[in-house]
This record gives sequence, structure tokens and C-alpha cells, in this order.
Amino acid sequence: MEVENLSMSSIWRLVISQLAKTLPSKVLILMIHAKIFLVGKPEMDKEFQAADLDKEIVPGQTVVEIGANIGGLTVFLSQLVGVNGKIICFEPNPIAFSLLTKNTKGLRNVSCYNLAVGRKSTEDQMVGNHPTDTYFSRFKTTTNYKFAFRVKVVSLHEFLSSKSRKVDWLVIDAEGAELDILKGSRNIISSMKPKMFVETHPYLVPGIDLAVVGYLEKYGYSSQTVSQDRGLVTFKFIPNFRGPA
Repeated sequence: MEVENLSMSSIWRLVISQLAKTLPSKVLILMIHAKIFLVGKPEMDKEFQAADLDKEIVPGQTVVEIGANIGGLTVFLSQLVGVNGKIICFEPNPIAFSLLTKNTKGLRNVSCYNLAVGRKSTEDQMVGNHPTDTYFSRFKTTTNYKFAFRVKVVSLHEFLSSKSRKVDWLVIDAEGAELDILKGSRNIISSMKPKMFVETHPYLVPGIDLAVVGYLEKYGYSSQTVSQDRGLVTFKFIPNFRGPA
């Protein structure tokens, strides 16, 4: 592979991958911070740009964002809900979480948790190809991964049981864990009927898009496809206010 034929992003990943073999994780985090400072703040994924969130989410609402990554969407959600609203976001990757807390610093309506969300409270392993990737998956659809780390997993129902706020929206982008998350949120789904934007990853977990739609239909949700591209399918779910069949 000739370096002169690589993009700057690819060169950066190549350099970091080599350095990761010897440098402590704290040094890697500082280097990624420097990259973010040089190239600017991240923007939200185009899948969520297509969702017209500013027409859906209103001031005063509570949004739970699962898979917040480095905060490109979180900052925008914070603006939409305003000072009387609340963003509760989860990101298990410690490197991505470090950037998330940096990018949301000073936003009083945002609370960030370095946790994965799943069907039940436990521990699990996340895997990926590069130590500084800001996306890792709990689903080992291939053995061809190079890096892994342990994460604490919580069920959303158990985590929010002590919170008094009603959840108005669930926004989920979790690299294949979507159905697991929804099953761990079933009490919230049935009692609070939050609206949802869910990005599914059938390229990681074949059929996950259809499984998510089928699961939420049992709770009286109708679905609308917001975006379909690059092996990703993003849905908007609206409750019809009836319980599971």
C-alpha cells in the first residue's frame, strides 16, 4: 500500500493503528482530541439529517440517545429540547466517550454515561478493527477483528427506574444491538410510548431491520423508512397507543 495514494483520513488511521501498539490509551485520546480540534466538530450522520429532527423534537422533551458516539447528534438534540428539556445519552466506547464529554461540555441539559445498553444488566465485549474507531459492535459477526474491550451493559428500564422524567424519544444507533436494546426497554415502550428513530444495521446482523419493525409492531408502533443506504436502514416509529398483542 502506497501512502501517497491514501486519503488523509486513511493515513491518520494507519498512523494511529501503528502507534496504538505502543502508546498508552490516554495518549491516543489526546491525539484524537487534537485531530478533532484541527478538522472541526463532528456533524450528525446523514441518516439522521434525513429525519428532519427539528420538525419532530420540541423544547421541553426528554430524549434518550443510545450510541451517542462523539456527540455530533447530541449537540443538535440539546439545542432542540432547550433548557427545560433533557438529553440522556449512552456511549460505551471509552475513546468516543472522552470526545463526547468534551463536545458536550457546558451543555447543562445533557447527561452522558459510559455504558452500553442491552436486554439486561451485565458485562460484554465490544470489538472493532482499529483502536481509535469511534464505532465498535457487541455482535461478533466476523472473527476478523483486531481490538476488543469490556463494557458494562445496562437495561434502559432498570437504569431509568429511579428517574422521574417521561421519555419522549428514543434515538438508537448501536451497531447491531438495536433489538437487544428495545427488549431491555420494553417496560418504557409499553408505559411511556416514546417516539423513536432507530438506525438498524442489517450489514452487521442480517434481518435486524425487519426484526425491529416486527417487534415494535407488537407494541402498536407504525414505521416509516427515513433512510436506506450503505447497508443501514433508519426508521421512524410512531406509537398508536395500544399495548402489545
